[in-house]
Amino acid sequence: MAQLDLKLPTDRRASSSRLISICLGVAATVTSLFITAIAGAERGSTTAEKGVWVATGVVILLAAHLLPALSKGAGVAVKCAVLPIWLGALLATGYTHATFFLNAQGRVGEQRAFAVAQTSAGASLPNVPVTRSRTQIATDVAATRRWLALLDARRCTTDCGAASARRTALAARLEALKIEDGEAIRAERALDARAAAVDRHQRAQDEARQDPFVAKLASAVRLGADQVSLVVAILLGWLVDAVAVISWASVARSQRHGDARQYSQGRTLDAVPRRAVELPSRPEVI
Repeated sequence: MAQLDLKLPTDRRASSSRLISICLGVAATVTSLFITAIAGAERGSTTAEKGVWVATGVVILLAAHLLPALSKGAGVAVKCAVLPIWLGALLATGYTHATFFLNAQGRVGEQRAFAVAQTSAGASLPNVPVTRSRTQIATDVAATRRWLALLDARRCTTDCGAASARRTALAARLEALKIEDGEAIRAERALDARAAAVDRHQRAQDEARQDPFVAKLASAVRLGADQVSLVVAILLGWLVDAVAVISWASVARSQRHGDARQYSQGRTLDAVPRRAVELPSRPEVI
């Protein structure tokens, strides 16, 4: 009776552990199946291609999750044959999961960038007046000063009034060119400010496309954000696969132990000699 009382808590713990392993395995495998289906559907262009991609991914996924559990208790030759298949399936599943995570991050990043673009569109950019270039203005200034110099070099002998009027007109044109040059300078500054604003908006969109955690991690490890995103996506996919593989292997191990325990208990019961039950003899009737 004491041995029976000790076995009951042990059996209960084993049953609860097996139930937890089954729940984890089912959750991880179902999650991976959804990821594989979405990633496969995004690879093909037609319905048939999408179906083939999804079916291929599901087969490889189930092989990666269940082959270690199915090969429990098999011989060394079988395990050696299963090992490369399982490693290849695990790599292919990691590629599929990484594709899903990268595509998902890209879509979310585009949504954030679009929101930033909408916010930036509402902000008013400085207006740039349309003016001539400063090179053209400088050419006109040089020509005007040359004409003024020629007028100053000539001696007024006959028509001094016309020369004076010409000089006044050239001086006025020179002042107008100076004003136009000032407007051109302001236009260049406004153009530089507009370009700086556009550059800030573009940088804000680029930063919004990156995942905040990935961006900080890339800055910390001094790597590119794309490289860090790829590594994180692969690790996330393999983490889900590892949970599924370990869970199903634990279920298979507990099942084998349960079968072995039942077998040993049956052998023990068979080995116990059965006592002959002696019935009381009937008194002889004389």
